Amino acid sequence: MNKEATWKRLVELGAVDGQMPAGKWDLRGINLSDANLSDVDLSDACIYRANFSGCDLAGANLRNAYLFRTDLSHSNLYEADLSDAILLNASVGLANLAEAQLQRTHFTEASLYGCNLYKADLTQADLRRANLTEANLLRAILVGANLTGANLTRCSLIEADISSANLTSCKVYGCSAWDIKTNQKTIMQDLIVNREDQLSMMVDDIEIAQFIYMIADNQKISKIIDNMRTKAVLILGSFDDASMAAIAALKGAIRNHGMIPLLFTFEQPKHKSLMGTVRTMAELSSLVIVDQSIFANQIFEMSNLVLNVHVPFARIAREGSKKITMDDEAKHFDWYQHEPIYYSTENAYQQIFQLFTDKILPWAQEVNAKLNGKGQISR
Repeated sequence: MNKEATWKRLVELGAVDGQMPAGKWDLRGINLSDANLSDVDLSDACIYRANFSGCDLAGANLRNAYLFRTDLSHSNLYEADLSDAILLNASVGLANLAEAQLQRTHFTEASLYGCNLYKADLTQADLRRANLTEANLLRAILVGANLTGANLTRCSLIEADISSANLTSCKVYGCSAWDIKTNQKTIMQDLIVNREDQLSMMVDDIEIAQFIYMIADNQKISKIIDNMRTKAVLILGSFDDASMAAIAALKGAIRNHGMIPLLFTFEQPKHKSLMGTVRTMAELSSLVIVDQSIFANQIFEMSNLVLNVHVPFARIAREGSKKITMDDEAKHFDWYQHEPIYYSTENAYQQIFQLFTDKILPWAQEVNAKLNGKGQISR
């Protein structure tokens, strides 16, 4: 929509009257709450203290607009262009800004509470002291953005790109930051991990902030580790559709006994840190079950894992699969099940339920009792 059509739309809504101004539009104080303004061109406009709450502004052009103290809460700004706009002290709470263009936009001290910023481009945006509590920044682009002092409490930064961004002194309690992209220019200093009603605790890495918080809460982390060591069952292997059906049955049997199944698939190509991750998970588990139905290169590293991780290692394989011989050294450890237990793909649920209940679990419980000093076990 061009400028002329936009002005006509504003006249129809009773927000303005008269001829369209030749220069910048002065729209301060106008009330367009819940109006349909999709695709309008409000670029360069002065929209001081205006009410756009609940508006449909999908695809709107608000480039370089001045939106100081303007209410955009609950509005739809999907794919809107607010590049270089100024939203100082604006209220944008619960607005939909998914895939919006927000390059160099000034949000200083603005409220973006609960905003949907999925895939939004916030390159070099000014978000100093902005309230992003519970905002969705999934896959958002925050390259070079300034978030100094911003409130990121309970927001989602999953797969967001914060390369060269400044997150100094951000509040990150409850923030999800999985697989974020960073570089050497990303600044993460004095991130505030705790809630406001708790003693101050700071960390310089957003990805470990949640872990640090749990460590500080000794009772909570102890409970998590205890639950892992008594309930977690790590399942390892390389799986096709047939074996995955059997593994689904195995997970059902594990859950039936009040335990927690953890599935780790050996993917190709091999990642150099794979076995390190497997070892960490095994050390936190009460039982490891290795399905050897399908050959995987990593299976040959299992003997080293068995040597260093003292938990029961049970072996299973579907009938007719090729027998895999592991390092002979592993045969000397009683916490390693020397011969695999075979299962059929037919009637898998009932069969595997019984195998876990009657063979695997009792054997693992006996081994764990010996490993915990209640008996003798050779190592």
